[in-house]
Amino acid sequence: MHLLARRRRPDSAAEAGDERRGPRAAGARRRGPGLRAAARLWVGASLPVAAVAGLRVGSARGYLVALAAVASAPHVVPAVGHTALAARRGAGPDARATRLWLAALVLIGGVCAAMVAGAVVAVRTPAALNAAVVAAIAGLLVGGAVAVVGARSGRRAVSVDLADSAMSVVVVTAPAALVWGDDVLRAADAWYALPAATAAVAMVLAAYWAVLLHLRVRRAGRAARTVGRIAVGLAVLGLADAVAQTAQGVRGFDLPSAPLLALHALCMGLLLLVPLHLPPAAAAGLGRAGERDRLRGAWLPAALVLAGLPVLVAVAAARAARDPWSVPAALGVAALLAVLAAVRQLAAVGEARRLHGELARAAAVRRELLAEVVHRADHDRHRAAAQLHEQAVAAYAAFVAYVQATAPSRTGPGGPRVAASAAVRDALRAQAESLRRLMLAVQPLGADRPLSPGLAAPIRAYVDALYGDGPAPELTVAVDDDLVLDWTTETLVLRIAQEALRNVWRHSGARRVEVALRRDGAAVELLVVDDGVGFAPDRLLFTSGIAAMRSFAELGQGTLTVDSRPGGGTRVVARLGAPVGPDRAVPPPPAPPPSPRGRPVLRLVRGGGGSGGEA
Repeated sequence: MHLLARRRRPDSAAEAGDERRGPRAAGARRRGPGLRAAARLWVGASLPVAAVAGLRVGSARGYLVALAAVASAPHVVPAVGHTALAARRGAGPDARATRLWLAALVLIGGVCAAMVAGAVVAVRTPAALNAAVVAAIAGLLVGGAVAVVGARSGRRAVSVDLADSAMSVVVVTAPAALVWGDDVLRAADAWYALPAATAAVAMVLAAYWAVLLHLRVRRAGRAARTVGRIAVGLAVLGLADAVAQTAQGVRGFDLPSAPLLALHALCMGLLLLVPLHLPPAAAAGLGRAGERDRLRGAWLPAALVLAGLPVLVAVAAARAARDPWSVPAALGVAALLAVLAAVRQLAAVGEARRLHGELARAAAVRRELLAEVVHRADHDRHRAAAQLHEQAVAAYAAFVAYVQATAPSRTGPGGPRVAASAAVRDALRAQAESLRRLMLAVQPLGADRPLSPGLAAPIRAYVDALYGDGPAPELTVAVDDDLVLDWTTETLVLRIAQEALRNVWRHSGARRVEVALRRDGAAVELLVVDDGVGFAPDRLLFTSGIAAMRSFAELGQGTLTVDSRPGGGTRVVARLGAPVGPDRAVPPPPAPPPSPRGRPVLRLVRGGGGSGGEA
């Protein structure tokens, strides 16, 4: 047992998740730092190459070729390969984000190829088509970011975040559109400037979600903070790159190419690094945060709106003489902001009501759990008194039998010894009677309640301790009414249940968990089922909780079965006291003493190393 207690603990939740998923996932995790270091080295080496290529650019055609072939493709190609592999193996909350990013990277690769081909054959696609393609790419990237943030937001409503982000984009981009929109639309190279401006708007939206991701994961460890910083850096530098590319299109490609290409290469490199540094959703975010940490703060959108509205009014007033449509446009933007604020308020009210309902349900569960724990404590006291009474009665009966067999009278040669034995017998009888009264005194109130369902109390208490104030899955615990276990077997059952529930807490992200304990002939069966992300049972490591559960089951002369698949939940079945093979069949046990209610006690583990069954 001490060897099991000293088994190596995972250094992080991500590593623990890899242990459950199997050796291949754990090996991928071990290779992760080397792969991330190689990716960072690759990104750093690409920057001077892009700058040197920019120095050799002498025309718009050369700039487009260098932008696609030197600054973009060297990062897009490995990003596509890595993201495709992650999408194929992915399961859980981030699988959707991975697929969206993969689609966006494929489109970016197609755009790069189209740019090179268009530069070679001197064909320019319409500005509206280019802008639509860029908008589609941006939608996929931002959609992936929304999925990642949503998976790390606990029970917060993503609709509120969507409304906040829309308000932020409108209030930031509207003044810029009033000032530079006409120049972009009338530029000679509008086919390039308009898609770049569309990318700038999208990067404002991406910057909001990147900041939101950083805020949601900043307390979740170094790996989570790293991906938050990379995402914020990508969004900020991406916005600068989009603005610079827009200016390049407006100015007719007369801006210096070297810094623009280096900046674009850095952005594409960060786009490669984000999926490599993304920690599992179970290891980061607000999913396990307490009630206080899940309270929403609206300082970011409020600050942007309060700062942006005066700027919008000032810009509209300054351009009213030159562009009469500026004032109606500003009024339309203000009306749109009012609508978005109303939508945001409605979504926030719905979120607050849902959180309040969760708090009410949690309070009710806590009250029920407290009542069960109190009942369990009463039952344990009565059980201890009953054990003491049973031992005293057995000692008294044995001593009486001995006295009757060895001392026929008190007047013979052994009279004094017999008298002393009789005194001891009377003392034992008085002690047994005293213990009987103690047993009756500590009998639990509400004696009509079944004893075995008291096992549900420690299971519920353990789940409550695991999740704390964070959102816990819906837990159902069912125990057969006619099941009474001895203390040793009950301890093994509870340890197996605790290991299974800890795996659910660490890795599964389940919304519902069912625990059932029932009698199956001469055996007792424990069933733990969750609807989480699942894993591949054939890739288990010894250091996972499965090995500990199997060891506990073997101590109870039983077996453990794990049934799971990625995305399909997990089913753990432990049978204690069941036959485990033709050469290890459980022998028939001696009859155990009756339980306090007259029901047989199921004894599966005995001190002498033997096994038992049902009387």
